[in-house]
Amino acid sequence: MGQVGGRVEAGGNWDIFRVFLAVAREGSISGAARVLDASQPTVSRRIRELESRLGSRLVERTVGGVRLTPAGRNVMARVERIEVETRAMTDGIGADDAAPRGRLVIAAPEGIGRAVLPPVMTAFAKRFPEIEVELLLGARKVNLLNRDADIAIRIGDPGQSTLVGRRIGDVPFGLYAARGLVADLGRAPRLADLDGLPLVDGGGPMARSAQSRALARLAPAAPRVFRSDAVSIQADAAEWGLGVAALPRYVGEARADLVEILPGALDVSLGLWLLSDAETRRIERVRVGLRFLGAALDARFGAGREAAVAA
Repeated sequence: MGQVGGRVEAGGNWDIFRVFLAVAREGSISGAARVLDASQPTVSRRIRELESRLGSRLVERTVGGVRLTPAGRNVMARVERIEVETRAMTDGIGADDAAPRGRLVIAAPEGIGRAVLPPVMTAFAKRFPEIEVELLLGARKVNLLNRDADIAIRIGDPGQSTLVGRRIGDVPFGLYAARGLVADLGRAPRLADLDGLPLVDGGGPMARSAQSRALARLAPAAPRVFRSDAVSIQADAAEWGLGVAALPRYVGEARADLVEILPGALDVSLGLWLLSDAETRRIERVRVGLRFLGAALDARFGAGREAAVAA
């Protein structure tokens, strides 16, 4: 490989790009040195040499390690494409038994990450022991085009129209409260009771979520006694008896001390999407990750309809 007119091209010394890939995937000089069985000064020197050759700064040092610059992300995407093409060529001549390896970053909503993914990731680790999984949980949508993650599981609007993927199914929501809170009413709750009950609601970016907006329409006068931007914390608060929470049913049904009230009153059901970037999904570890997650989520949420976000 080398630099031709500002582009990364085949030819030249692949080893220096192998070092760069290790740094990018491990997120640190020390991690790359460990994977490459090289010294940290050697890895640092090779990165400086590549930056000098390409005339761009590729990595930035941070307290926790390193992160790619925009130029670094661009180079990584190009190098990984060549890596994929090289592997495909190798596979074509019979070396198809190489195990996928490297770092796989998966972004998911916090509720999915806690309630659904643990057994899935355990099985994945046993099946693909040479893939290192990093799980990013939260309400914020990571930018797949900037390589913040390789795969994203999203509930609701998939965003970023240039992504590709499929809609797995739908995630229905319901109203959940602690059994003790319901027992204190002395009868089954009615819709008219909702304005007089304390509510647990979304905070931060989740204050603008579909379920929070629906809750506001159903009970505009009800006191919001607790807010959180984490679904699991909202479920905890409802379990503690603090109030009624609008939760995905897969979260509410997993909590023994919660009971759904007013079934059907909260008319919210959001699409569940499995997404990646068109180029990234060609990388073998991403392909096996998509297949594995897709099968697991299909089994749980079930539609399995193919739907491209973008052609």
